Amino acid sequence: MLRMPRTALLLPLCFALALPCASAQPMMSSSKPLTIYNRPEPPASQPVPRVAALVRQLASPSLTTREVAERSLLALGPTILPQLRYAFTQEQAVAKQADAARPAQSQTFLRGFGQVHHPPSELQSRPASYILPILIERLDQTRLTTPTSITLHLADAPLADILREFAHQLNVDLSAVAISFSGHPPDNALDWLETTHTSVQLDHASF
Repeated sequence: MLRMPRTALLLPLCFALALPCASAQPMMSSSKPLTIYNRPEPPASQPVPRVAALVRQLASPSLTTREVAERSLLALGPTILPQLRYAFTQEQAVAKQADAARPAQSQTFLRGFGQVHHPPSELQSRPASYILPILIERLDQTRLTTPTSITLHLADAPLADILREFAHQLNVDLSAVAISFSGHPPDNALDWLETTHTSVQLDHASF
């Protein structure tokens, strides 16, 4: 079974009813994940003036201005992800300095994802510190759900190599697990990914 992060896979849980003379159903067991591809660290680049101006508006005292800036950044699409990552790094540096100056208050504030409990006063004027990671996540989800053009020309190649190149072009992490309902999968349960050979010829296929 192939498993891609960010893809919600809901596995139903099976329960055995405690009926007379009924035997318990086997539990599902899985192997350790086999990493096929890890995408490189996402790039970061200095924002162009338009993006930089919108990021600054995220710190506006006006809620309307902040919301318009958020919508405008989202409308620019995943291509601005490297610029938003750069901006977030800068915001983190400023916030870290604020934390060092007032550590007692900063301990009650959880940055990025999760709940926000009483953010320190010096960060209340810097909402970009917690808005930017949310925008980055939403744009990354958009990237993952936007069709990608795939070109593959591999002959008699191991299936693992084909999947690795596929994940590379999609720019996603990819791993595989073996699942068994009758005991733990054997250690070689995923060897077929390396021993199975096949050929793929794709030109600008949409995925």
